[in-house]
Amino acid sequence: MYKKRNYNKNNSQQNRTKEIFDKIVKNLQTIVDNREYEKFLKFQKNFRKYSFNNLVLIYSQFPDATKVAR
Repeated sequence: MYKKRNYNKNNSQQNRTKEIFDKIVKNLQTIVDNREYEKFLKFQKNFRKYSFNNLVLIYSQFPDATKVAR
């Protein structure tokens, strides 16, 4: 039998994903524009288990972070 799908939920998830992606791109552009790559790379070494996207988000919120609570 035909099953109706809830496209609103899927569209909402796509919008949220796009918002997060746009925020990552904006924050990465800020790092590049401010020539903070060296500081970002030093920051990155403390968080080896995190994805690049998560690192950008963490750095944009608190560039001096040394640990992140789980």
